[in-house]
Amino acid sequence: MRIVLLITILLVSNFGFCQETEKLTVENLKLELAEFLVKKKQIKNLEAYTTKNLNLYFGGIHRKELENELLNGIYVFNNASSHSLSFFVIIENNSFSILDISTLQGLKDSIARTLEFANEQKYCAEIIQDYISRLVDIHFRINRNPNRRLNKNCEFELKPTKSTYELKSLRLKLAEFLVKQNEIENIEYYFEYDLFLMVRTFEIYYGIDKKENIDCGVYSFEFLNEEYDQNRYYVIVNEDWLEIFEIESSGTLSDGINKILDFAESHKYCHLKTGQIIEQLIGKKYSESCFDNPTFKLP
Repeated sequence: MRIVLLITILLVSNFGFCQETEKLTVENLKLELAEFLVKKKQIKNLEAYTTKNLNLYFGGIHRKELENELLNGIYVFNNASSHSLSFFVIIENNSFSILDISTLQGLKDSIARTLEFANEQKYCAEIIQDYISRLVDIHFRINRNPNRRLNKNCEFELKPTKSTYELKSLRLKLAEFLVKQNEIENIEYYFEYDLFLMVRTFEIYYGIDKKENIDCGVYSFEFLNEEYDQNRYYVIVNEDWLEIFEIESSGTLSDGINKILDFAESHKYCHLKTGQIIEQLIGKKYSESCFDNPTFKLP
């Protein structure tokens, strides 16, 4: 009996200790951020921040002046020098998550965490698009080349690479996929109603030239038929192979964005073009606009 009582006391005391959390303030958060910058070799050592008063910039994205209470949202921080790397940090209910976008994998992980946070906060489409676009922009424009702060891929527009697919052969491949997904009854049904299969590009110019092979790029497609649910899918057309995905959940949206980032990397896209494609993808996932419910107060 004494052993059981002792175990119970230990469990209760341990549980109580875990629940005690220090209130997150600007001062103690900046100390944590300084320690992170030391690890990233952006500050020589912690003493340089604590005793030598070397500056550390920390501020909201939309509101530069900080309030007494840290609002839930995303903030930016760096070592306040002209050639520094920049990072973001998510503040959520007295806790924080640093978004390390110094590498491509770090960017992917940060986008996944941001989408998770945005869903928890029930952000509207424009806010999510804004946050993700900023992550992409800072990674490619600043963190990849902090000295010049330019993305060389944006210097000249590259002519798109042609795939081995004609529009007709691409549509057939997509139709075969939709048959497997039970979106189309069978391939004969597709041949009878082939005009119902809509394929759209994510480019500024949405037309697809039937006389030439399809440009490598990102496309959406769906089969429009009242007898079936009209699910929309997405396909990345590479030189001689396809990547098909959907974005029904935030996890699959994150996976789709990762595929786009990898494709854009291999084809040397300007990050502005990559961001535009990702913004369109997010807009198709989140239909509620901020103009429908303009109540968010962002840092």
